[in-house]
Amino acid sequence: MVSMDEVKKGLRDIEENYTRYLISHFREWKKWAEQSDTIYEGREVKEEEVPPVFLTEMRIMKVIKEMETLGEFDWNNQTLRLLFSELSSGPFYTYFGGIIAHITIELAKLCKASHLVEVGAGDGRLTEILLARMKERNVQIPLLLTDSKPVVEVATTKVREKYPAMEIESMIWDIMKPPPTEMLTRISHPSIIYERYSLTYANYQAIANLAQVGDVLVMGGWFNNTGAIYGYDKVFAKLGLKNLLLNEVEDQLKKYYPCIYPLDSGVKKAINFPYTTLLLAWR
Repeated sequence: MVSMDEVKKGLRDIEENYTRYLISHFREWKKWAEQSDTIYEGREVKEEEVPPVFLTEMRIMKVIKEMETLGEFDWNNQTLRLLFSELSSGPFYTYFGGIIAHITIELAKLCKASHLVEVGAGDGRLTEILLARMKERNVQIPLLLTDSKPVVEVATTKVREKYPAMEIESMIWDIMKPPPTEMLTRISHPSIIYERYSLTYANYQAIANLAQVGDVLVMGGWFNNTGAIYGYDKVFAKLGLKNLLLNEVEDQLKKYYPCIYPLDSGVKKAINFPYTTLLLAWR
């Protein structure tokens, strides 16, 4: 479909900008990793000691640890919900969504995509970022929004009203299960699946299901390069976040996709960052 050289050339500017951003944003990751170990062990870390970009994560950790101590975990805890809202609307999360959208559109141009599929669309935050970019670039490609929960249907109604010229549909799909037959007959190829943290909350086995739908995958996640586990990993695992090892993700991808490209490898080289956050695969 497209060569590795074509993808690297087409995404060069995005990759360079994204790498610079991550190096700056996560420069103090090691300090925070060690502090998170301290918090997990039940010892005190003062907020003013934590690098500002990790402060919301630190507060989330403390709330969850307090719940553990009391022996009851409550997803509806108002403080916890507000902190997650703060995290998901914060600078990195928003920037990350923009990068995923930008890459998806550029790859759609390169491979002449006939369909885009969002996995884990939820309330449509990433969807809106993508549609805004598509409108700016005058890109018209059918979009299918999927999620394991019916909230995606509400999100679809909302974005259809905002972008009436776009062809937008929705479908319930748990990526830990094979795609419905209706989805397979509805999708036109070449197709691109894009996602942000959906695989990280699923597991390696979901890749086989994604491969039945997408000719190209744009995966935004938290893929572990080293196998090291820190305090924040242990706490967020209680919320369903999986510790996916990069080499095992790549081993699964190789079964279906001959081309695999981690877009942020320069960050690992610059600051020894232990995670890959953007992984592309295509056939």
